[in-house]
Amino acid sequence: MNGLHLKIALTICTIIILATVLFHVEFDKNDNHEECVNNGLTSLFKFDVDCPEVGTSIGGTFFVMQSEHSVKMKMAADLIVGEMDERGVEFFVPAELDIVSILCSYKGVISSEYIHVWEYPTGGNYVRIAREHPSQSGGGQGMLIMELQLSKSVKLSNIDSLTFNVEFGSVSEDVTIPMSH
Repeated sequence: MNGLHLKIALTICTIIILATVLFHVEFDKNDNHEECVNNGLTSLFKFDVDCPEVGTSIGGTFFVMQSEHSVKMKMAADLIVGEMDERGVEFFVPAELDIVSILCSYKGVISSEYIHVWEYPTGGNYVRIAREHPSQSGGGQGMLIMELQLSKSVKLSNIDSLTFNVEFGSVSEDVTIPMSH
């Protein structure tokens, strides 16, 4: 009987030790996730542009990460293009920024069928959604996510603000983000 009790006690101790180690390892992993939340985020800028005549709207947030010599931004926006909107949405990105990546889920389409990037001759880029489609898009909704960064040829100290423009229907609205020095 003594040997059986010893085996049971050792088994229970082993299970308790193993559970304690696993708990601490898992607990430490969760603590590390906090370091990547809003890492480097310095400001937020919300925008909301609406054109009831054509039923088109776009609203979102710029997440700005600015350091002494550089700026990176991520923009996430919900967009709705009205059924009667023949021109779609045009989003101007200033010349001081390079587009790193764009994700768009307009009408649930993964391809670039409804989104195009057009480089403006004097600098900057236009991101066009449902604007250069061969036929009217028939309306739809989706999300636009852009990752932007300061162009390597631009010094942040020379910039007081960055101005974006959103245009659709009869609406054209600037979104200006001040830079801190």
